[in-house]
Amino acid sequence: MANVCCTDYVFFAENRESLAQFREILEEVLKGVQNRRIPSESGECDYEVLQRELGIPEGRRTTGRGFVVDLSELQEDSHGPYFKVEVQDCWRASPDVISALLQDDPEINFVYREDEPQEHIASTNDSDGRFFPHRFRIWGTQGEHQENLIDAWLEDEEAALQFLKTHMNVKGDNLEKAMELMSKNSNMYLYAVEEN
Repeated sequence: MANVCCTDYVFFAENRESLAQFREILEEVLKGVQNRRIPSESGECDYEVLQRELGIPEGRRTTGRGFVVDLSELQEDSHGPYFKVEVQDCWRASPDVISALLQDDPEINFVYREDEPQEHIASTNDSDGRFFPHRFRIWGTQGEHQENLIDAWLEDEEAALQFLKTHMNVKGDNLEKAMELMSKNSNMYLYAVEEN
């Protein structure tokens, strides 16, 4: 059984019109798959259907196992328009598939963050932190019967250390030592978000 990796993609561009058109195409393909208007071969995932329906030649298609969970509306911030797509990937994120989808539209860019807490994997290619500013992830359970889920994204070392002190009663002013102390509780994990 594959591990599920939750991947969030954010697509953005200076040209609102081209971004809106790309979003519309994604939405139409996904709706078509859901209501079976667009055929999906046995075992085919959304990534494969998207590549086929967007006309990517078979020789340029790339593999990736993922299913779209949510597609946001087009939004705008001080940097310009964007929209988000939430995907459940098998094992790890598939940015190569997304790059293939955008190969013929260089105006559109994307960043992503993958999260697979069971394997302690969190990474992003958003080095500026515009959409994914968090650089630490804490995840696990605590309590006598492991009934309390702890699930938080933290922006920097200081925030991570403060979280551990406040919520986990970990002492000290050194994040590395605090993480070492916490790791003795095998149900709690704090790990740095890798930059790709």
